[in-house]
Amino acid sequence: MSRFECAGLTPSGNGFIVTRDPDDLRALLGRSDQDNELPSGRVPLYTCSLCGDFGCGVLAVRVTYDRDTVRWTDFAWESESEPVLGPSPDYAALPAIEFDLVEYETVLRQLLR
Repeated sequence: MSRFECAGLTPSGNGFIVTRDPDDLRALLGRSDQDNELPSGRVPLYTCSLCGDFGCGVLAVRVTYDRDTVRWTDFAWESESEPVLGPSPDYAALPAIEFDLVEYETVLRQLLR
């Protein structure tokens, strides 16, 4: 299966949804068990809208925390069976995205309610 195919029925729309899974949201907050991190250590942002399975591939990001900020860097398209352990050349041009720590945590905690 290629990274653009789904094992199930053909997804509608663009085929991917922003993750709302509580475990993924906790991972974005840096409070994750290893089960929802990918082998690369990245955290999923977009998953398959049909099955939600990492096997279809996910757009994932590395999340790092500083004293006052959260940064999303090292974006990659990967799956459990095809981890991208180093930088992804497909997404190398994407800049890091930086968030205010308090605002970031507030939004993600609201989504967890």
